Amino acid sequence: MKKITLLLLFAFYSMFCFSQDPTVYITNGGSNYSVIEGNTYTFSVSMYSATTTDVVIDVATIVNSADNSDYTPLNTTVTIPAGQLSSSSLSIPTNNDSVIEDDYEYFYIEATVTSGNTNNSEISRIIYLYDNDTTPNLITNLSPSRIEGQTYNEQIYLSNYFSSDVIIDITSTNGTADASDYNATTTTLTIPAGERYAYFPISTISDDIAEPDENFTINATVTSGNTLNNNINITVNIYDNDTTPTFYLQTNQTAYEGGNAVVYVRIRPFNSDVIVQLSFSNGTTDNSDYSNTLQTKTIETGDTFTAFFVPINDDILDEPEETFNLIVTAISGNTTNTSETEIMTIIDNDGMPDFSIQPYYNNDNQPYSDSIAAEERFDLKFTPRLTHPSTVDTDIEITTTNGTADNSDYTTSTINITIPAGQYYNYNEVYSYPTILDQLDEDDENLFIDAVVTSGNTYNSNYSVEAIIIDNYAINAQADPITSVLEVGTSLNVLDNDTFEGLPVNLADISLTMLSTTNPVGITLNSSGLLTVPSSVPVGYYNLEYQICETANPTNCDTAWATIIVESPLEVNYTVTYVDFNGDGYTSAGDTVSYEFTVTNNGNAPITNIDAEVPYQDLDIVGGPLASLGIGQTDSTTFTALYIITQDDINFGYYAGDLEGAYFYGTYYGNEQIAYLFDEAQSFSLQQSDGIEVNAFVDTNGNGTQESGEINYPLGQFNYEINNDGVINNLYVSPHYLYESNPTTTYNLTYSVDSDYAAYNTTTASYNNITVPVGSGITTYDFPITVTPYNDLSIDISESWRPPIPGFHYWNYISYTNNSTETVTSGTIDFTIGNALNLLSVHEVSSYWYNYNSASYTTTATGFSYTFNNLQPFETKRLWVRMQVPTLPTVSLGQLVTNSVDIELLTGEIVPTDNSSSLTQTIVGSYDPNDITEKHGEDIVQSTFSTDDYLTYTIRFENTGTANAINIRVEDLLDEQLDESTLKMVDASHAYSLERVGKQLEWNFSGVNLPPSQDDDSQIGHGFITFKIKPFPDYAVGDVIPNTAEIYFDFNPAIITNTWNTNFVESLSINDLNFNDLTVFPNPVKDVLLISNSSNITSVEITSVLGKQIVSTSVEALHTEMDLSELSNGVYFVKIKGDEGERIVKIIKE
Repeated sequence: MKKITLLLLFAFYSMFCFSQDPTVYITNGGSNYSVIEGNTYTFSVSMYSATTTDVVIDVATIVNSADNSDYTPLNTTVTIPAGQLSSSSLSIPTNNDSVIEDDYEYFYIEATVTSGNTNNSEISRIIYLYDNDTTPNLITNLSPSRIEGQTYNEQIYLSNYFSSDVIIDITSTNGTADASDYNATTTTLTIPAGERYAYFPISTISDDIAEPDENFTINATVTSGNTLNNNINITVNIYDNDTTPTFYLQTNQTAYEGGNAVVYVRIRPFNSDVIVQLSFSNGTTDNSDYSNTLQTKTIETGDTFTAFFVPINDDILDEPEETFNLIVTAISGNTTNTSETEIMTIIDNDGMPDFSIQPYYNNDNQPYSDSIAAEERFDLKFTPRLTHPSTVDTDIEITTTNGTADNSDYTTSTINITIPAGQYYNYNEVYSYPTILDQLDEDDENLFIDAVVTSGNTYNSNYSVEAIIIDNYAINAQADPITSVLEVGTSLNVLDNDTFEGLPVNLADISLTMLSTTNPVGITLNSSGLLTVPSSVPVGYYNLEYQICETANPTNCDTAWATIIVESPLEVNYTVTYVDFNGDGYTSAGDTVSYEFTVTNNGNAPITNIDAEVPYQDLDIVGGPLASLGIGQTDSTTFTALYIITQDDINFGYYAGDLEGAYFYGTYYGNEQIAYLFDEAQSFSLQQSDGIEVNAFVDTNGNGTQESGEINYPLGQFNYEINNDGVINNLYVSPHYLYESNPTTTYNLTYSVDSDYAAYNTTTASYNNITVPVGSGITTYDFPITVTPYNDLSIDISESWRPPIPGFHYWNYISYTNNSTETVTSGTIDFTIGNALNLLSVHEVSSYWYNYNSASYTTTATGFSYTFNNLQPFETKRLWVRMQVPTLPTVSLGQLVTNSVDIELLTGEIVPTDNSSSLTQTIVGSYDPNDITEKHGEDIVQSTFSTDDYLTYTIRFENTGTANAINIRVEDLLDEQLDESTLKMVDASHAYSLERVGKQLEWNFSGVNLPPSQDDDSQIGHGFITFKIKPFPDYAVGDVIPNTAEIYFDFNPAIITNTWNTNFVESLSINDLNFNDLTVFPNPVKDVLLISNSSNITSVEITSVLGKQIVSTSVEALHTEMDLSELSNGVYFVKIKGDEGERIVKIIKE
């Protein structure tokens, strides 16, 4: 149990109470956080919102690849005055040297807030310093195009910044186009020093002549003589728009149930509208599988395409792949062809998947991307795939059948593979049949790859596909992928995989020529084919083209590209593993994906300060930094990560575990190196569990199907019964998922609208004896709600993560809801603050309770007034109210404070009683962070509590551990005096599900990932549940209603809260009234005990735990001091008597 001990220091705490702490950032200096050497980088330190006190910030530059020789260091302190958003401007001059360096270097600006009144205290920003000494290349688009009559500017630019002006003469000359087709371009451009871009016009002339496409040349000549290339020839293509076009179709060829088939109709530019119409004819499918509505589209003058979208119906039938025909007809009569047809295949998403054999597309020697094909000597690569994942492993046996190719052309074998459950294909494997290089000049040959599913879990059990072996007899230069490591270098002979007449090339029979003319990084290719990559080549991709020709016949040639990849020495690989975290046997929200990272140094020097960054995904890589990794060393224990699966992931069918955008970094030879983690193969499908989704929604158009814009309905509960056992389970969140593995289990499903709204919201849907077949996935059962318009607003005030404590901030949480389908354009909320409290600030909550921004409100004599706008149907919005509890003795322990809130009453509200709410809490000196309270306080005057009133409970929980809590479960067994049928959720700190069986309540926060709490004024690590319920109407004076909750953090034993007792009393006792403002302080006490009360204290008596009287004194005053320094350490009881009552307080003597 967490205890907060009151210190005398609390009396001064209120001096440091400010409005909500803002976020500090470093402004962009107007150049995307970069500067060219020789220029000055100017910036300021700013905030998104102002504070009521000055913000003081230390600002300094930190060296990295750029050091103090590159810029003037900065080390200063700035102040953002109270009420303002920015500091004064700061400047960092940079040095303009004449040293050729990397394209850019960088340094950091670091800002540290020393005043302690902002949300963040450490701010860092990378500033890029661009070199301007490297002689640049002049670059532009070498083959721009224009439709005749178009005029647009074309960009010409430098490869890097440069220190002097670059002057370019632009001229044009005829090609097949002449002066009647274009406007000559003659101009001089200047790219000023420190800039990179200039623009010149390309202007064409429209005519009415149907003619071939034409071209002309624009010449760009650098007259200043300060670029690597001083001349560029640009060929401009002019597309004629008078030639009658031929249209063609482009489709994705497949479409999934529930999606769209897309067909693009494309033409060349034309001078009038082309109108096309889409019609259909059935193949193996019929009109029940897709929408066959006739569609007409116009390709407007000058445009080159339009697109049709064909909805594919989502049924629940397990069926094979089916086809239909897309027929596009040009009805405007101004195309060369009248109609074109494409076949569209519908991929089923129900029941068992279909399987097929698909080409492996990353094969450099496979020239046909839509077929399985390879040149002789290379492998025929392929991948078996499923149309959707299976819930069990898929076993496939693969063999071959000869076509025109036989066993002299390829090596056959039987391949047995397994596609793991939950995956579309085996992500870690590529399968292949090797082909044989022979010395025959022959036609391309074919064979057939045959597959049989032996596990019986696919709709089709057999599949056969053609594979093509491409003859490799002619002279054949093959692509050469070459990988090198920064500062290491490598070499490779490009002729090793080249062939001539079916044999490896003989250097004596061929000549070798380098075709690439630009090679600024020093890669060499000698006459024997040895390609050398120096150690100095920077990280990057480089392409060099070479040609081999037959010596005896110099016109018999072939070309190939050598692709050189220079990699960072920092190599990172990782494995991804799905974990059924809650052990329920289903893929469900709150399960996890674990990552283990292996870091390798492939360089020739140590890599230091290795760490990771994940900028775009909800995942942290932990364990770093790694101080140093030696040459050739590997580390596989430092870095790990954990991702928590969401329901959205499950609904989508897979988790993109590829870590796109994430990277590791470290320092090598003084420069930062980066290893990106993106690996498409690490995306994996989530095994689709079988089960039921129940969903209630507002059926606006009355068709029984939830469509775009029809919102979920929240005012009610789902009811389900299993196997007609008479036990009704109630679910309070829509949608809700029920998983099931037994296909014989039956469910009865209904929906009950909240009784307050049942007259205006109705549904007739119900489902009886529903079963869940194996492999059926999730089946949705909809409950469409028909709504009669009405008005209703509600508001509630709840306690925060801690009660009021002297000297501390105290927060209340206000949630207000539109309980109707009518948007409330505006309204007013009035908050009345307890007399003992001071209002500090009000905040709008954007996402649950931990994301909030300052609100605009009006302070009143009793609290504040707030105006809200555009409260959407069934929308809940929230406010945080921050208050200050005065220190002792201004307030006393045990004193009650009451805050209340009202929301504007709309005309004709159907539940006007929920337009106001109040909260009473006791000022305490210690508290349990995992507790339950009720907002009326412990005693309720029975005559003031009607049968329309609710008891409103808040269960608070806090992660006081050292690791994140992935899943949290809260259970509450309601007392027999509470009417469970009146249960209503008010709010919760995080997304939840709630299930009730009888009087047993269970909340689940799946995948909440609640971090450990922090010792500050922060909601981090805290959560809450607020719900309300009525007692049965026979409550009477003297009745006590207890309530206790159990809180489970992951697999830890339950934390059992306090028992909150609600006492129905005839009236509040005089004793309670007399001592509402009693203060006994400090406790524990060492020397002097201070006692004060707002009414007269007549006497004080101190006794031991054995009842022995130690001290007795007459007071007759509001305050007294008692010297206890002579008492032995231990527990004592202090009896304080007043004119109309007495109070006993336990103290501890230290």
